[in-house]
Amino acid sequence: MKTQCPFCYETFDVDDSLSREKVICKKCNTPFAAYPPVDIPKYEKQVATTNITTLTAKCAHCGIDFNYEVPSHIKNTDNWGCGSLIAFIGIIICLFFWPIGLLIIIFGLVFCFAGGKSNATMKARCYNCNYINDVPIK
Repeated sequence: MKTQCPFCYETFDVDDSLSREKVICKKCNTPFAAYPPVDIPKYEKQVATTNITTLTAKCAHCGIDFNYEVPSHIKNTDNWGCGSLIAFIGIIICLFFWPIGLLIIIFGLVFCFAGGKSNATMKARCYNCNYINDVPIK
C-alpha cells in the first residue's frame, strides 16, 4: 500500500502487513504510523468581487505621498448615521406633538443629504517608512 509521511509529505510504498504499524520515513528518517494517504479536497480561495478605489495621501511621518486602497464596501456614511437618528427621534416626537416632530424629521433628512463634508478616516500604512496613517475615506 502507499503511505505518506506526515512530516515531510513524501509518499512511498510499504507492505500491506505494516498498515497502522510504526515505520520510518525513507526521506526524513522520522518514525510514524503507516496509514493510506487520505485525499483531502483542496478548497479554492473565495475572492470577493469589490471595486477598489486607489487614493493618495501624504505620510505624516516621512512626508512622502503614498497610495492606499479603499474597498467599495467601506463607505463614508457618517452623515447618514447621524441624520437618520435625528429623523427617527422626530418620528417618536411626532407621536406626541406632530408639528415639532415633523420639523425634526425634515432636519434629519436634510442633514443626511446635505450634511456637509464628513471626516471619516481609515488606517493605511506608508510603504516607505511603515508608519500607519489616518487617511480620509472619500
